[in-house]
Amino acid sequence: MKHLIQNIVEPRRLLLRWQPEFEKASANRTHWIVAELKTRTSHAENGYEFSYLEKTTDFAEAVQRGFPGHAAFPILDKHYSRALLDVFMKRLPPRSRGDFGEYLAFHCLPSDAVISDFALLGYTGAKLPSDGFSFIHPFDDTDGPCEFRMDVAGWRLHREALAPLKVDMPASFAPEPSDTDDPQAVQISSEGRLVGYVPRGLTESFHSWFEKSDVSAVIHSVPLPEERPELALFVTVRPSKP
Repeated sequence: MKHLIQNIVEPRRLLLRWQPEFEKASANRTHWIVAELKTRTSHAENGYEFSYLEKTTDFAEAVQRGFPGHAAFPILDKHYSRALLDVFMKRLPPRSRGDFGEYLAFHCLPSDAVISDFALLGYTGAKLPSDGFSFIHPFDDTDGPCEFRMDVAGWRLHREALAPLKVDMPASFAPEPSDTDDPQAVQISSEGRLVGYVPRGLTESFHSWFEKSDVSAVIHSVPLPEERPELALFVTVRPSKP
């Protein structure tokens, strides 16, 4: 079955997350939410604002791990509003490139998708192998319909559960309020086994969907040697019927 996004949700904001270099080779590989890129209600240049989330626990944890700030935005207590998309769109291949359709397909976007640059950053994550930054589309106040590709957090801690997994197998979600590190944590299971967690930045929306929407998922890709490096799901959200 081909996993394809049919309903593109234009984000109001994107969350920028960061992973310390020294954790990339570990099983933990935690990403910390350190900043947000959001649309502005005023008529500021480019219509966007970038700022670090200095008052959050995630930001404090990142600083303890040596978070230096983004190279283009070095002042941590400043609000930026100039040429923001120009900076971040450099993390993506240009739309004019011959294999851009393949890039869209990897992220479950149709080759003829009508999608803004801002939304494209969110749906792809704009991840580079050269640094620890990537974006999360938080799907704020979205009850559906929507679909998206989502990397599973923490799957490396549950490698033994991955052996029976195949593409298109169903996956399920469940809150894990007993998690002392994150009471908002959401488990992901498949074939009756815990395989990982919903990434930080999306858990709030998942809790909302549990109450007001129908959320389901299937396995999109399974980690294989020298092939797909991540366990990923194709998630579908639909408004609950009254």
